[in-house]
Amino acid sequence: MKRKKTPFLSVITSLFILFPILTNAQENQYDYNEILNCESSLAHQDIVVSEALEQTKTGGVLIVVIRLGDGENSSELTRRRLYNLRQYFRQRGSRLKPEQVVLAAGERVKGYGRIEYYLNGKLHERILFPKNGYTCHRCCGPDDEYYPDKIDYKRQLKRQQKSKRRT
Repeated sequence: MKRKKTPFLSVITSLFILFPILTNAQENQYDYNEILNCESSLAHQDIVVSEALEQTKTGGVLIVVIRLGDGENSSELTRRRLYNLRQYFRQRGSRLKPEQVVLAAGERVKGYGRIEYYLNGKLHERILFPKNGYTCHRCCGPDDEYYPDKIDYKRQLKRQQKSKRRT
């Protein structure tokens, strides 16, 4: 006696095959070896700030470590990246008290430079920097409060002051 193949059985079988693929796509995790675009970087940082706000209510601390990557040698670059993070936490994480956030420069790593966010001593998030570059802390366009745009803004101010002195 021959049995007819039912579409129901093939649908169930395909669901068992596709279920792991579909659930992995919904987790929305990214490969920590790629640089995020501006919007994704901001979204991940905002998530860290909201998680930090929850954790610090019970006495937790957010530790942020900035690390230089391959081919990055400038201590000035580290200083500017730390400055950008301080500005970011003043604006977006304004409800975090200074004693709840520790900013530090760490050892050099292989690959891209990075920001590592630790909550309660565990790595919570990692965001990569482009080589000798910066991550976005504010979206869409130049912003004179953050490096590298802050450099151009300072130069423009100096030029304006020089031209005023000449006249």
